[in-house]
Amino acid sequence: MTNTHIRKYDDILYHIQINDDNWNTWRNESEPIDDIEIFETAEQIPWDINPINEKKDPYEGTNYQEEWHIHKGWKHPCKRCGEDEHHSHVICIKCKEIAFGIFAKC
Repeated sequence: MTNTHIRKYDDILYHIQINDDNWNTWRNESEPIDDIEIFETAEQIPWDINPINEKKDPYEGTNYQEEWHIHKGWKHPCKRCGEDEHHSHVICIKCKEIAFGIFAKC
């Protein structure tokens, strides 16, 4: 810290010590809340809500599953269709081939 920073820091501490009872320079006169009020307010919040909507597998209970290809570079294409970008295929569980779309082999 520079001398300027140290002087400013000391000045702030000095003014806090002088105005110990009135250190709030924003002058917002809010009422302090009791611990009991905080507890009662917290009890009213429904804490058991799951904020993340977990999506169900749309192919659950069928003969299909979704398989994803994650982009790893142009040297690592998808083993099923040859594309190298992020994408997915619906795969038949019985024959292990692409079930739908332009690359369907099932």
